[in-house]
Amino acid sequence: MGDERTESDLRVVGMAPYRWGDPAHPVALPEAAAAALVHLGVKPPEHEPVAPERIALTPPALPAAARAALEAAVGAEQVDDSDAARIGHTRGWSTPDLLRLRAGEAADAPDVVVSPGSHDEVVAVLKACTEHRIAVVPYAGGTSVVGGLAPVREGFAAVVTLDVRRLDRLTALDEVSRTATLEAGLRGPAAESLLAERGYTLGHFPQSYEGASIGGYAATRSSGQSSAGYGRFDEMVVGLVLATPRGTVELGRAPRSAAGPDLRQLVLGSEGAFGVITSVVVRIRPRPAVRVYEGWRFASFDAGLAAVRRLAQDGPLPTVLRLADEAETAINLADPDVLSGASGGCLATCGFEGTGAEIPVRRSAVAEVLRAAGGEALGEGGDGRVLGMRTGVEGGGHGGVDDVARGSGDAAAGAVPRVARVRDGRIVVLHRRVCANRRPGRAVAHRQGRGHRGDRCRRRHDHSSPRRRHGPPRRLRHRGRPARHRGPPGGQADV
Repeated sequence: MGDERTESDLRVVGMAPYRWGDPAHPVALPEAAAAALVHLGVKPPEHEPVAPERIALTPPALPAAARAALEAAVGAEQVDDSDAARIGHTRGWSTPDLLRLRAGEAADAPDVVVSPGSHDEVVAVLKACTEHRIAVVPYAGGTSVVGGLAPVREGFAAVVTLDVRRLDRLTALDEVSRTATLEAGLRGPAAESLLAERGYTLGHFPQSYEGASIGGYAATRSSGQSSAGYGRFDEMVVGLVLATPRGTVELGRAPRSAAGPDLRQLVLGSEGAFGVITSVVVRIRPRPAVRVYEGWRFASFDAGLAAVRRLAQDGPLPTVLRLADEAETAINLADPDVLSGASGGCLATCGFEGTGAEIPVRRSAVAEVLRAAGGEALGEGGDGRVLGMRTGVEGGGHGGVDDVARGSGDAAAGAVPRVARVRDGRIVVLHRRVCANRRPGRAVAHRQGRGHRGDRCRRRHDHSSPRRRHGPPRRLRHRGRPARHRGPPGGQADV
């Protein structure tokens, strides 16, 4: 690994309204990308984006009695109806969400943002909102991409966003049982940093890692890039605490139980239907001493799918297992033709994390399966031919980006400059192909429409079920039906 940063080295990113990425590290659109967009028929916007401070909002509709009850629950300083707070908690981070805000449309803005600092204060807020018929939208990272933060006002006096970011502590760590108790507002990088201080990792790295929260992970049954090895987030949860308008629900006393139904499974993935998750007890692992990533080429997506299915069903499983279809492989490599000199084919990425002694054994067993299935080994990340993995190890841009292996002879300069170089490189490749063909082709259109064969492999999205991708989201509110607790965004899934 050399001096490369890991996920534990990243800081929490406070994303600006209607923009993905870290405001401290802005990324300019490369000239090649702008030229490619022109050839694709994309026109410049007719108007400049409306600055957040110029977005017009309707006056808050929160009744005075309800505001007094909320202030009594959390303190007046934690009840904020300023325009900045309301716009900053409007919708999530999907493309439609961002475009509507850029156009100055913020009709979904909450009337007030309430920031409790403890579980008891969350319960008090829910009780107050129930008594005054106020709809509640739980909020932490705010990285929803499926409409989970858009409220329904009909039948309610007002809308309150319940921001749990102040619940951001590691409250317990049991080194004997290897479990940790994390509060719901703790963001992914902060959780990893706290655990790393004790020599542990959670091992959960979704695309939205830099902005997502522990509570969002649990409320959406989050899946991340290392879920093949570490498991989905719901599989890590040993216990949880749920705040409801009628009090507290504590679930889970041990990792396994033979006594009746497991009610944890009712809450995990419920997205706020039964209350607000305020803390979870999760399994943790020792930080890996070694991380190795390698690539394999398959002649077709079907061949690659058969290979990774065999690993998933019969083992052995690497920590990271990803399969890209032909189009995704083409646009994710700076030069797709390096795949054995062929422009076609699919790329599978395998990552191994653990001790120095076990990794060679696991790699050898996985290689035997992939080679028998027709795979061609491309080597480790250092040879310049292999697409690495989607990670958050980057200063700017999306919270999860394509990390591509170094070119031959490139020094161990770290992940950040490497990602930037390869991203610019693949844009140049795309530009060259578009200019030659005068049409988008599969390289940019492969995700649209139905029947994309990559969907057969991408059934576990990072933060949302595929069935929730289409159609209007459900709107669940308090008085027995609390608002959805939607976490970070989904994206490309791990196999």
